[in-house]
Amino acid sequence: MKTESSVFLGRKRNSSLELLRILCMFIIIIHHFCFHGIMAAMGPITSENYTWNFLMVQLLGWGGSLANSVFILISGYYTVSKKVKWNKIILLISTMFFYSWIIAILFYGSGIEHYSTKDIMKAFLPILFGYNWFVCCYIILFCFIPFINPFLNSLGQKSYLHLLLLTLVIYAIIPTFGGQTFMGNAFIQFVFMYAIGGYIRLFGFNKQILHSDKFWKIAVVLFTSILILLIFGFNLIGYFYKINMFLKNSWYFVSLFSIFIAITLFMSFLTQRSFTNQAINAVAKSVLGIYLIHDNPIIRHFIWIELFPNIDYLYRKEFFLFMFVKVLSVFTICLAIDQLKIRFLDPLIEEWLNFHWTTWSLKIKEQINKL
Repeated sequence: MKTESSVFLGRKRNSSLELLRILCMFIIIIHHFCFHGIMAAMGPITSENYTWNFLMVQLLGWGGSLANSVFILISGYYTVSKKVKWNKIILLISTMFFYSWIIAILFYGSGIEHYSTKDIMKAFLPILFGYNWFVCCYIILFCFIPFINPFLNSLGQKSYLHLLLLTLVIYAIIPTFGGQTFMGNAFIQFVFMYAIGGYIRLFGFNKQILHSDKFWKIAVVLFTSILILLIFGFNLIGYFYKINMFLKNSWYFVSLFSIFIAITLFMSFLTQRSFTNQAINAVAKSVLGIYLIHDNPIIRHFIWIELFPNIDYLYRKEFFLFMFVKVLSVFTICLAIDQLKIRFLDPLIEEWLNFHWTTWSLKIKEQINKL
């Protein structure tokens, strides 16, 4: 009979995992700094425009896929045994619309950014146009959870494990080594990582060594070191032998290794002694807001391309100090904005939603029953 592993369960929100969420948001901001502010602005990467600072960009900026995978793992771990609370999805959607609308009004209305009719449509219908791809895909995933959860909970441990291995081979391993690729499909990535989080929640691990945070920390270092060596090697070969393809594709193995690093990183935090810290939990509540603010397409272009353009500092000796200050500033400012929203606006939205939710639910059920 399937049982939930008691080692990994607790009634209180585990601040260790909340701390991991905060860490992942820093990783994502660094990735956006490097990808949107340097790599996209640079154009084609060649041995002629290459700089050693760019090598560090390659070595530090690959973690976007890793952090996204960790977020979905955490969702799978917490949600696989529960029913979807649709009011929380509505709150998530309302947060997405709120930031999209406010940012568009401020930047378009003030003339800071030029806009077209299409730009306005995208900003005011963010889900329809995939304005924040991660959040849009996250919302779509949660629409499927009422169907995914019963399926996953019906599987025995062996069948569940076979499903994960089959998905890993088809989704990640075969494409990495030249086969037909489905690796770019974000929804498959989300379902796969969600299912892995669900497996950890439902079955845990039998061997005692796999309950040690030291084991998982060593595994994190091992997988991360291998990936960094591959990125480093691709860059050196591309630069010294003037093979631009190696410079362009130095992140080739990131998608594959991010899966293993995400799992081991998640487990290294999960197997630590559980604790509760209100400050950490409060900051973690703003992770979604920080994502929605800084990766809004309008803000993204403004902070990485227009405001102290990242590319202008690439060839300067103070580049890493600039990166540190800018990443920390983006995190801190977005955190402050979202904390204000949580403090003053969210209670009003939740009160209004709770007041109407029961009535809406009954009406929806009545309409479904009439079908």
